[in-house]
Amino acid sequence: MDIGFYSPELQRPDLASFFHDAAAMGYRTVQFNFLTTGLEEMPSRIPAALLRQIIRHSSGSAIRIVAVNGTFNMIHPDRDMRQLGIERFHVMADACADLDCPIVTLCTGSRHPDSMWRFHPDSLLPQAWDDLRRSLEAILPDAQRYGLILGIESEASNCVNSAGRARRLLDEYQTPHLKIIMDAANLFAPGQAEPEQVRPVIDEAFTLLGSDLCLAHGKDLQAGPGLSFTHAGDGIIDFPYYLNHLAESGYTDSFILHGIHDEANLESSLSFIQALTGDAANHQKGVM
Repeated sequence: MDIGFYSPELQRPDLASFFHDAAAMGYRTVQFNFLTTGLEEMPSRIPAALLRQIIRHSSGSAIRIVAVNGTFNMIHPDRDMRQLGIERFHVMADACADLDCPIVTLCTGSRHPDSMWRFHPDSLLPQAWDDLRRSLEAILPDAQRYGLILGIESEASNCVNSAGRARRLLDEYQTPHLKIIMDAANLFAPGQAEPEQVRPVIDEAFTLLGSDLCLAHGKDLQAGPGLSFTHAGDGIIDFPYYLNHLAESGYTDSFILHGIHDEANLESSLSFIQALTGDAANHQKGVM
C-alpha cells in the first residue's frame, strides 16, 4: 500500500520543490488540492500549461496523484452557490482526465451559510438530502464521461454524517462512479471520541462500507467531548486495527495521511505508518 499525503499540508513556493521534497521524505502518492498551485481550490479555469507542469513534476518525482479535491458545498442553502460549485466541478473533472487521476473528492455539504465544514441542524432535513441528490446528479455525467470515481466521506459536520447515511446514498445510486473515502477519524460523532469507542465505530463502518472503498485516509482524533483532529499516532485511533480492516476489505491502494498541522509531522506520521505496514524496509530496498 503506497503512502501519500494531502498536498496543502506541505507548503512550498513552487511545484518543483513541492514534489521534490515530498519524494525526499519518502512519499509516493498525493491527494492534490489546486491551492498547492496558488489557484483557488475550485478554480474557474486551469491553464493547460499548469497541468503540463504538474504532470512533469509528478512524473519526475515518481509521486502519483491518486485524487484531486473537487469539494464544494453540495447542499449550500443558496442555490446559486450550489450551481457555482457544479460549474467549477466540470473544470475539475476535465483536469482529472488530463492528470490521469481516477478520483475526485466531494463534500456532501452543510446548510451552514459560511462553511461546508461546520455543522448545521438543517443539514439532516429531508430537503437537504434532496439537494444533495440534485447536486450529485448534476456531476455524475462528468464522472461517467471521464471514467472518474466520486469519493464521499462520513463527516460529522456534513449531510452524510454517519456510515449509515453513506450506505443509504450508495444504495440509492448503485453506480460504480460513487465510492467511499474511508477516514477512521471522521467516523465519530461529537461525544464519541473515547478510546473504548474506537473499535466498535471502525467495525460498524467497515461492515456497512468496506466493500465500496476508493481511498483511505489516515488522520487521528484526540479524546474529548468535541472532535479535535491531529496527525497519525497522536490520538486515539487504533491504526493497527484500522489497517487490518483495510487489508481484510481487500483495499490495496494509497493511504493518504491527513490532519498534519506542523510540517515536521509529515515525516513522523510517515514513519509511524511505515513501521506498522513494514513499508519502510520495502522502500529502502526499492520494492514498490
